[in-house]
Amino acid sequence: MPSQGELILRLLLAGALAGALGGERELTEQPAGFRTHILVGLGAALFAIISAYGFQSIVGQGPKKAVQADVTRIASQIMVGIGFLGGNTILKYKTSIHGLTTATNL
Repeated sequence: MPSQGELILRLLLAGALAGALGGERELTEQPAGFRTHILVGLGAALFAIISAYGFQSIVGQGPKKAVQADVTRIASQIMVGIGFLGGNTILKYKTSIHGLTTATNL
C-alpha cells in the first residue's frame, strides 16, 4: 500500500494532467473546459485508488481469504461512467456532427 503522501501526489498529478487538457480546450473556447476535465480526472483517479487499495481489509492479505470480492469492478465502472458522459456530448445537426472531440477527451 502506498503512503498517504504518494496517494495525494497521484491525485494531484491526475488533476494537473486533466487540467492541462481542459485548459487547452478552454483557450480554444470548446465545451467541457478546465473545471470539467479536472473533475472527471480527479474522480477517475480517486475511484481507481479506492478500487486498488480501499478494500484490502475486507478481502484480506493472508493465504486463506475470508471474503471473495472482485475489487476491479469499481475500476471497470469508471469506463462505463465516462463513456456515458462522452456519449451525451455527441450531437447531430442535419449533416454535421458536433461533440466528438469533447466525448474523446472525457
